[in-house]
Amino acid sequence: MSDTYIGQIAGYFVKLLNMKEGDIVSIPVNGKIHLFTVSGKYKYRKDLKVEKIAHAVPIDTSSEVIVNLEELDFLNSTPTFKRAVQNRSTIISLDPYAEQINSLIE
Repeated sequence: MSDTYIGQIAGYFVKLLNMKEGDIVSIPVNGKIHLFTVSGKYKYRKDLKVEKIAHAVPIDTSSEVIVNLEELDFLNSTPTFKRAVQNRSTIISLDPYAEQINSLIE
């Protein structure tokens, strides 16, 4: 295992552990961004180990906001924000884009 890979895994868990209630998560799926509000702290869910999603942060599914990626062009979204919310490779902080995310939710 390379040092880079180990660093990426460590960074993943640090970000999961730092998520708190009220934070917003962005999940890109099929040309759309799904925004959810975090409803609790990180928890290891042994019951979800088989599905390989045991490391979880609970979300409030009733808070879901769905935005088509094409709509971002019309909502004054910057190109860097659009690339950031489409990122599926890891957990990244979208703090620099808080204002743009809040405008999507409202």
